[in-house]
Amino acid sequence: MLQHSQNRIEEPIWLEPTELSFLQKKISETEAQVESLQSQMSEAKRAHEAQISDLMRQKDAKLVELASFRNILSPVRRIPVEILSEIFQLTCLPEDGILDSGHDIVLYTYNLSSVCAAWKKVAHATPQLWSKLCVSDRRPLKVTASIEWVEERFNRSGSLPLDVYLSLFREASAQFLGRILEYRHRIRTSDVTGYPDSYTALFNLPRSSFSRLEKVTLSIGHRDELRYHFPNKIEAFLDAPKLQHVQIRRTTSSTLLFKAYVLPMEQLATLSIASLYTIFDPAVHMDTLHACKGLVDLEINLKVYRGLTSNVSILLPALKYLKIDYWPSEEYDDLLCCLTLPLLERLRLIGRRQDIVFENVADFQRRSATSLLSLTLDLFVEDNVELFAQNLTATLGIFSNLQSLQLNRLGPDVNPLLGALTFSEGSQVLLPKLTHLGLQNRKQGTRYPSDLTSMVLSRWWPDDDERATCTGLARLQKVTLRGYCYDEEIACISELSGLEFDYM
Repeated sequence: MLQHSQNRIEEPIWLEPTELSFLQKKISETEAQVESLQSQMSEAKRAHEAQISDLMRQKDAKLVELASFRNILSPVRRIPVEILSEIFQLTCLPEDGILDSGHDIVLYTYNLSSVCAAWKKVAHATPQLWSKLCVSDRRPLKVTASIEWVEERFNRSGSLPLDVYLSLFREASAQFLGRILEYRHRIRTSDVTGYPDSYTALFNLPRSSFSRLEKVTLSIGHRDELRYHFPNKIEAFLDAPKLQHVQIRRTTSSTLLFKAYVLPMEQLATLSIASLYTIFDPAVHMDTLHACKGLVDLEINLKVYRGLTSNVSILLPALKYLKIDYWPSEEYDDLLCCLTLPLLERLRLIGRRQDIVFENVADFQRRSATSLLSLTLDLFVEDNVELFAQNLTATLGIFSNLQSLQLNRLGPDVNPLLGALTFSEGSQVLLPKLTHLGLQNRKQGTRYPSDLTSMVLSRWWPDDDERATCTGLARLQKVTLRGYCYDEEIACISELSGLEFDYM
């Protein structure tokens, strides 16, 4: 009967009751078996999926472990912590190494701390990264939103002195400044730019507020703003025992600053006054310079009132470096005419009236009798090339110990000077101790000076040559050339052994 049931039924089959009961029983048993098999299959599938899931978890864990091993073995992870810390410090500095309020050191330290847990740990353990703060309230990041991390940042710096560079122009910055001034006893460098009313909290501090302060840079206000906001003397920096460096720059009125501030001038080592809009007031600046007996570096960029003469003498017995931007004219005087600097070693003059400058330089040397080692002249323009060469040669002749001569952005032809510097047997040479010569033309692409090669070759010799003993001439060690067209002679000079040739 079963065989008949498996064939195609073309005609009705009549079953007996016993046969029908048997088939119904078989159907029930088969259905039960099917359900059992399906249940087993589901259980097997669930178990298999669980096994697969467990295996996947094990795989992921092993991949994480493998990545961790690879990170540990990566070259950067093998760098000692001390070296990595040094790299972090260099990374956070600007390319020229000079910090100011525009350098976003906050962003640099944040990025370093966000790379991975290991870098974050090293960064947080490097106090030098957090001891410098550069903030400008003119950047997109609002200063008021940054108050919270000031304490956290400075606490990470440990006990290191703090270097603070601020550019604050908004009244909303007052709260931020107040938080910084809570750490004033640790501030070493204070560089502030902005309007006087932004720094009321700073300038109203009593004396002895900055026990570790070494350098102050001020670029505050315009003309009468200081007098308006601070009618009384500002004494915040007066009793700073370590303060030695003061810089006044940009549009600040230095006359009003010196009237407003009480600074420990007698202990200063460097003083820089750079303000194109300020006029040198003898009644204020002369007293200031007279008090700076320990000054070593002095930079002045000011217009000077008519009336200064060599009869008005300022003696700076310790000064070794002087930089002056010249504004001599029928209305203004040359400050150099009243300076006496017996220990001066480096002199840099920036100006335009070479006839006045060279005359005053000669008078200055007669008063000071200095053994000048380095002279830099910038932006001297003269239509009379021959006269310029004569005056320059005569001026250089009074500095017999000069070792470095730098002529920057000059207009005249330098060949007459190079001819005077060229050594020849039996004649007296100009600047016998010269070892470094630098030439920079103000017009890019100027023709290569034809007398340069012969001058260099006359003052250079091989290492085994005894010419220095015979002539007393120092061998030229470095030549710097800027703004001139390339010439085949450059290859000849650059291949000389022992001579550093810097061409760009």
